Amino acid sequence: VQTEDIAKKAKQGAFCYGTVNMNSPCCCAACGIPYKLLVVFLGKNKGFGVVAGENIPEGSQVCEYVGELLEREVVRKREVLYKKEGLYYLFEPSQTHFIIDATYNGGVSRFINHSCKPNCKSKEIVQPEMLTLTSGHAHPSPPRVVYVTAKDVKKGEELTIDYIPNYTEDTVLQKQVACFCGAPKCRRWVL
Repeated sequence: VQTEDIAKKAKQGAFCYGTVNMNSPCCCAACGIPYKLLVVFLGKNKGFGVVAGENIPEGSQVCEYVGELLEREVVRKREVLYKKEGLYYLFEPSQTHFIIDATYNGGVSRFINHSCKPNCKSKEIVQPEMLTLTSGHAHPSPPRVVYVTAKDVKKGEELTIDYIPNYTEDTVLQKQVACFCGAPKCRRWVL
């Protein structure tokens, strides 16, 4: 979906998107999103973000990170274009060689911004009973990735996640994307 289209819709007020095609606005509940989530424009530095449309208790699954499931080689080629356009809607689950690319087909989760002090966390759900066949051999399906609240989230509060959840003082950041989360101990860089 084109950024200009999203901007037009955002200027008309908050809106939400489902989990299949970003061109189709829909009701959160109809898409399996259990809470009302609003995609809003948060300003030049942050761009779009997701705000809770109602109170959400700690430990609640708020949405699934969905998109195209691609092999690393394909994504690496796309990243060249994405960097030029300032796009980054990729999630790399830890237990697979696939990457979820939500750039053109994704869900509301792709708009959840980074924070150095997030109120949500990602959770990978491995479903060993679901197998895919490759070259005649059965392999476990890639894990599903869901976002879960790490604390109670109040209506109107932005949902955030740490894009580098295992960050330590020794983590080397590429210093490609500045952080605007405003947390007291902000790392100043997202990537």
